[in-house]
Amino acid sequence: GGKTGVNTAQGKNLVGAFYQPVLVFAAMGTLNTLDEREIKSGLGEVLKHGVIGDAVLFDICTERATAILERDGETMVELVHRSCRLKADIVGRDERESGLRTVLNLGHTVGHAIETALAGGSEAMSHGECVAVGLLAEARWAAARGDCTAEVPKQIHRSLTGLGMAVLPPPLPSEAVTAALEFDKKFRHGKLRTAIIEAVGRVRLADIDAIEAMKMFDSISGLHHA
Repeated sequence: GGKTGVNTAQGKNLVGAFYQPVLVFAAMGTLNTLDEREIKSGLGEVLKHGVIGDAVLFDICTERATAILERDGETMVELVHRSCRLKADIVGRDERESGLRTVLNLGHTVGHAIETALAGGSEAMSHGECVAVGLLAEARWAAARGDCTAEVPKQIHRSLTGLGMAVLPPPLPSEAVTAALEFDKKFRHGKLRTAIIEAVGRVRLADIDAIEAMKMFDSISGLHHA
């Protein structure tokens, strides 16, 4: 996508630059060298892409879970192709993340906070695992607000469990999550620009305050907004 990011002790991707690649090459055989956890980490982002703007991609993740976990070649090519096509379309219209590209951060407000809070510990989760948990939490938040129906988080939950992925993080100290959220680079002038799910395959952008952002964590046991 042309965006480089470096993690710091305070949070994810706080230092970085935009530099478009000369070539993007998807070496599909590389997938066969990855362990199961790395594959599932990638699937967290694939599911996110489906929820953002490709309901067919999302349905593939749900209906062909066995083929995906067995790394069926045809199925994996379709996942990669659809994911790349969606991301390239969004990045092509907003190279420097000034507007539309923010939708690619779906699941990342919760996901990055979890990832940062667990970093370095024995129960640390990969980026994609955290994004998947965040995707479900943010879908439940959207449903509670009335932005989408209650069926949407149920659909996401079914997809995650079908792929054998976590739907909740291990126990987390709320203070660590709050601290991580405070360093979220997506906050500007006390507001967070975030994608809100309206249906699988459709999101919209909105600005919310920090109190509302904390409500995204309500479905995670032990974490509640003040």
